[in-house]
Amino acid sequence: MATGDTRLKILDAAEKLFSTEGFGTSLRAVTGAAGVNIAAVNYHFGCKDGLVSAVFARRLGPLNEERRSLLESAVARAKHGHPPIEAVLESLIRPAVDRWGASDGQLSSIAGLLGRAHSENDPHVRRLVFEQFATTTRRYCEVLASILPDLDDAELYTRFHFAIAAMATTLVDPERVGLLSDGLVDARDMDTMVARLVSFLAGGFLAPPTAVVASASVAKRSAK
Repeated sequence: MATGDTRLKILDAAEKLFSTEGFGTSLRAVTGAAGVNIAAVNYHFGCKDGLVSAVFARRLGPLNEERRSLLESAVARAKHGHPPIEAVLESLIRPAVDRWGASDGQLSSIAGLLGRAHSENDPHVRRLVFEQFATTTRRYCEVLASILPDLDDAELYTRFHFAIAAMATTLVDPERVGLLSDGLVDARDMDTMVARLVSFLAGGFLAPPTAVVASASVAKRSAK
């Protein structure tokens, strides 16, 4: 068996088992499903952590690359390198939506892996997942900081966290808004959903810093 084929067999088996059985799945179970021996896992991935990271990297690497490409294009086109917040958010959301609707099985793979990592709430696995997004996240926050100078780091990262959460919920469970609106919103119209999500998140990022709003509220209560 060719070396490349062995690596792919291990990745395919691990992805399926991690999605369905959890990240506690043993390497012996993975190698048994792949029809290889433990030495093959050690050769290609070094250890189980290396295998888990490689499983995520195979699915998330292309997504991150596309996001960074779109982001840098938006920065390059913008005056003084400060693109509109909507362009930044579009570059973050659109690639995920396009890949989430892919017909090649990536939807179930990504959803299953990320869903399992979230539901198991294993700090170690969550750290391995976070590392897949770390470089891309830092770059987005650098760009956002340059166009939102009034936000301190804590505020910026919190709002970015909210943005990711809103996007993930929309992608994982798009039917929820259809049920909530009693069919008024067509959850299958992802172009409209993206436009609304970008608009909503842009408003959140552009809102005054939370400390300023809180101080104003305190002042109003004190004046009464």
